[in-house]
Amino acid sequence: MFLPARRPFRRLALLLATAASLIVPAALADAVDDYILGFMQRTHTPGVALAVVRDGKVEKMATYGVADAFARTNLEPTHTFQIASATKMLTGVALGRLEQAGRLSLDDDLRRHFPDAPESWSRITIRQLATHSSGLEDRLGLGRDASTADIVAAAMKTPLAYEPGSRSRYGFTDFVVLQALIEKLAGEPFPAALRTWALAPLGMGESGFPTETNGTWKDRAVGIHVFREGRQARDDFGYTPAGYAAGGLLVSLNDLVHLAQAIDRADALPVAAWQRLWTAPAFSNGKPGDFAIGWTKRDLLGHGAVGHSGGPALADILRLPDDRLTIMVLTNQRWLYPMLADGVAARYVPDRARMLPDDRPEMTERLRRALDSAARGAMDKTGFTDEAGKGMQGFFQDFGSALLTAAGPVQSIRLMEKATTPDGGDRRRYRVQFQHQSMVWLFSVNAAGQVDLMRPASDSTPLLP
Repeated sequence: MFLPARRPFRRLALLLATAASLIVPAALADAVDDYILGFMQRTHTPGVALAVVRDGKVEKMATYGVADAFARTNLEPTHTFQIASATKMLTGVALGRLEQAGRLSLDDDLRRHFPDAPESWSRITIRQLATHSSGLEDRLGLGRDASTADIVAAAMKTPLAYEPGSRSRYGFTDFVVLQALIEKLAGEPFPAALRTWALAPLGMGESGFPTETNGTWKDRAVGIHVFREGRQARDDFGYTPAGYAAGGLLVSLNDLVHLAQAIDRADALPVAAWQRLWTAPAFSNGKPGDFAIGWTKRDLLGHGAVGHSGGPALADILRLPDDRLTIMVLTNQRWLYPMLADGVAARYVPDRARMLPDDRPEMTERLRRALDSAARGAMDKTGFTDEAGKGMQGFFQDFGSALLTAAGPVQSIRLMEKATTPDGGDRRRYRVQFQHQSMVWLFSVNAAGQVDLMRPASDSTPLLP
């Protein structure tokens, strides 16, 4: 079902802030449509593309609004969106297929493929690059015009930031080195290599990088917008070719459906290889890792989930492997918090997460007051440590404000998990039900009773370091 901007229907008419009337016939609208349309209205998002695929079958496919708020072009499933960091998922697919072809092992150390690398790189594996746990430094002192080779050379000369495999730190250098590796093994530039080893096998022929000239994905790209200070404006969000493995792919909704169907049908990769991509290796201390091979990994509503967002919410892609369900959401609004895929998932799967009796309602009330005050535009930092108060104030002045605008007022808060911190504090995981969205938040008070942590999280974010 595709829902472009058209003349009003009697029973449902939403006027978007872009001045485009997006209208849905009441007979065709459902709870997901209502959720998406309401989100667009609250966040001034000109266009959204959505697909839901279960067990290889398309359960829902819809476009809402316009591709460009100024050109007024109706959004179609062939339009391409900048998916930003979600490109990493496809880099992961390319790695998986190269491993299947015998070109690499994810457990290879880097000096096997980069013989001129320093000795410290012998302690780094390809798997650690792809899971952001390599220890490579991101602060290399290079300009935006640096090439892939420049970045790799600088990384080789820079001491490791931490011991490989001991922790993770989401960054850029890891995937630039992966890009150099893929180019070396494939024998072609990264855009062509990604097409050979991921896009073509997945049936994603409508997608490509902006610098490629052998397709129409750039011509069909949606405009990118940002709504700030009461006005809609054009925005730019691009990656240099040196970091295309980390982000920058233009992808159509049609092609994301092909990706989901390829997963369900075990095309491109066998089932075991997909599972291998979605496994987050443990750290050297035995604690669970944070990232899988180019994919994020977490729990959602008591269901295992993998995926990636990008931009931070130009793309929001979610796969629930045990449910054989994939939800893909694309937008053309930059100032958003990635939450749409989770919100759609809540309308397709039951909430299986376990809740606990709330033995400290006064602590729960402190979280509610902080969220309510932030929603009014001035978070009450009373009782916060200086570091936590400044951190959350900065968050709510930026994407946290977009989150609360989209989610609406707090309706209920339930306790999911609790733990005692090493300093004797109390740290808790809560399910916060806003008017339009269910989310998980971590909230912690130290032994002195001061709030020292407050942030959105997932069902599976570790409570303790």
